[in-house]
Amino acid sequence: MKESSRELPTTIEEEDTILADVAVELLTHTDVRVVFMHFTQVDLIQHRFGPFANELPAALKSVDQMIERVASTIDLT
Repeated sequence: MKESSRELPTTIEEEDTILADVAVELLTHTDVRVVFMHFTQVDLIQHRFGPFANELPAALKSVDQMIERVASTIDLT
């Protein structure tokens, strides 16, 4: 896997994006068979602002898109 030239993330969404990027790299460039991921932004928003926070729908959509991107790289054959 290539070394990343990214700077440190400044938001929890950036942290989750990096996690998704690493998962995609692992799944497409190695023979890894299992990857565990914990996207933190939804969890942190709910802890900070409550389960019905106004920020929650955007965070859920963002994480859903990241999971979809990672899942699309999985070779089921």
